[in-house]
Amino acid sequence: MPLVKTTTSWNGKPIACPQRQARKSRRRGSKITVGGETGGHEHPASSFAVVLDRTLEATLKDSQKKSLSPGEALVEVVDTLHNGRNVDKPPVKLIAFHARAVEKALTFKPAQGIRSRMRKANFGLLGD
Repeated sequence: MPLVKTTTSWNGKPIACPQRQARKSRRRGSKITVGGETGGHEHPASSFAVVLDRTLEATLKDSQKKSLSPGEALVEVVDTLHNGRNVDKPPVKLIAFHARAVEKALTFKPAQGIRSRMRKANFGLLGD
């Protein structure tokens, strides 16, 4: 049974994959500490995440929210400012899969001050 089967990200926009460029994929295990946030950021291509432990709340710039519990998968938004937040007491643990053009970054953070409510990241790799 697939974790997720969709053609759109969680905000309803089509999944965006790098085209006509060399591609690179990456898997990353992460945790967001108690009260921590990823900080406002964007992805240039689709990313996929699965929450392993606790509850993650994703919020778009327009305040649209999605809550994810353990075992739930999320198709990340593309070129859209968003923030991930730990709404539980223990750290949220997740695994993310990224597909991108080789020369592109996985994540972009906007200039400071654009989204003041999105605090700096309190974000680390699993095992830290």
